[in-house]
Amino acid sequence: MNRRTAIKVIGGSAAIFSIITPPTRSTLVGSQEVEYTLARDCINSPSIPPEFLSISLDKILIHDQTFLFGQNEPLMRLLKSILGDSPFLRVGGNTIARTHYMGSGLTPKLLPYGHVWITEKTLARLSECCNTLNAQLIYGLELINSKKRVDSLLKEVTSAHDAFGTRLFAFQLGNEPDQFANLGLRDKSYDSGSFLDEWGTETTALMNAMTKNNARITLAGPDTSLDKLGWLTEFADRFGTQVNLFTVHRYSMGPPWSPEINQENLICNSVRDSDLIRTAKKIAIQHHKPLVITECNSVWGGGKVGVSDRFAAAMWGVEFMLDAAQQGIRALCFHSGNSAHYSPFQQISRGEYTLMPLGYAMRFIRSIIGCRVLRMDAAAQTSVYIVRCKNNDALIVMNKSGTEKEVLIRERPVKSAHVVRLLFLDKSAPCETRYLSSNDTTGYNFAAQVRVKLTLGDGYLSVRQPPFCITQINLAYGA
Repeated sequence: MNRRTAIKVIGGSAAIFSIITPPTRSTLVGSQEVEYTLARDCINSPSIPPEFLSISLDKILIHDQTFLFGQNEPLMRLLKSILGDSPFLRVGGNTIARTHYMGSGLTPKLLPYGHVWITEKTLARLSECCNTLNAQLIYGLELINSKKRVDSLLKEVTSAHDAFGTRLFAFQLGNEPDQFANLGLRDKSYDSGSFLDEWGTETTALMNAMTKNNARITLAGPDTSLDKLGWLTEFADRFGTQVNLFTVHRYSMGPPWSPEINQENLICNSVRDSDLIRTAKKIAIQHHKPLVITECNSVWGGGKVGVSDRFAAAMWGVEFMLDAAQQGIRALCFHSGNSAHYSPFQQISRGEYTLMPLGYAMRFIRSIIGCRVLRMDAAAQTSVYIVRCKNNDALIVMNKSGTEKEVLIRERPVKSAHVVRLLFLDKSAPCETRYLSSNDTTGYNFAAQVRVKLTLGDGYLSVRQPPFCITQINLAYGA
């Protein structure tokens, strides 16, 4: 593509509250210009699918009768505000080893501490939740190669088919098998070859049993860490034809107790996330399968206080989502739960839930589902994305620094530009995160609260932002 785009980034200090001002060239003096051509993979980026914004939950949570059920209206209403129109609901995580299925008519046996029974009533509540959210279910099962355990899993698979019907998208076997040896779940010699043999044996047994019952089982995998791309490659080569989609996990940073885990490093970690996603997507394309990140978030181990529950998580989340959308990832399942610091929502009292920083980031991105995302990098402390929708184009401009920044964009003549959405650091707001939308009907004066200055000049658009601010700007082009 021959069209070129020029961007200038200029430092500043004053807080600015106006939205559109007359053209001025004074701020251009002494600026440094960065020019580039949009990459080909950006131009061919697909539309963001309706399941892109999805959620992941530890399987043990579906046992909680007060949490995940369709008539929990406060939670369902909140989830609808941040998820896609037909999201994935993935239940799995490392607690799959502590859930045990019990069919109807059986007497519960005493389980070890921290273990729970999954019953037909449990599945019925989960089905109700899927119907309320219009969700497709990815259901996790434990990976244990034993005849007795496979018989138990078969009963659970059969009951899940009956309970969820067409809502059941796929089963997953195991959770992060690349960590089995480190967690003591297998011996130290356990490697990708061991996993593939185990996965193949268990799936063959389940598929044969389902065939005898005139049913079929749909699978996804390998559910390994994005850092272990070799495991994904080997799984795709051996079992690519047996699964509906490839699944991986991505936590941007960890462990939470490391002093290197702070807000500044989280915001700047998007480059490594992007490189890993790009490589995994190429593997999926080679095997003609979609790629879903079935478990992702900022910091593994439940997140880090002061990082995963602050504005840095919102800024990281917006860029993580925009980059994944541009690369054609089918869905991101953000791992969630009331006790996790990184969760997009938290329960503050019985029947009352609130959005956390990541949840506001998801709400920000929800408005562009169905659009195409093209990435334009201006500098290390700023990012610019073009969002191409059916009826208009938009810019998403991110100031990731602690100082005011001005970004100048030269792409094509802009007739008008309007700020329609903001996400920014506000020390007075809950979790230091403020979300504003021009579509909000709560009655506040959106224009009066916008601290972003747009300037239309001769062939350029200037966007001046306060520190740590994300702005969506709708554009209209001239002749």
